[in-house]
Amino acid sequence: MAATLEHILGLGSASASQNTDARPVTLRTSLSTLRTVDEAPYRTAILAGAKLVTLSWAVYPTLDATRPAGLSTRSSGRNSVSATVSPASPSPASCC
Repeated sequence: MAATLEHILGLGSASASQNTDARPVTLRTSLSTLRTVDEAPYRTAILAGAKLVTLSWAVYPTLDATRPAGLSTRSSGRNSVSATVSPASPSPASCC
């Protein structure tokens, strides 16, 4: 059994009525906020050894205006926090 980080990119900016299980949700969070606030806990957990990450099903227009994070190569590809941080990385600040 392995710990799983849920909904990477975060749903912290979503309102209580924005439920990705009920309908498509678009979160208009700036790229700067996504990188410095929303991704921060994931960086820490990945550096601590977390092996599994589930992707958010929200659309983040600053990354990909047409696809939810779970289908977007821009949120889950080689430049994403989940792909660029590994336990071998020297520090969270150096990853992205």
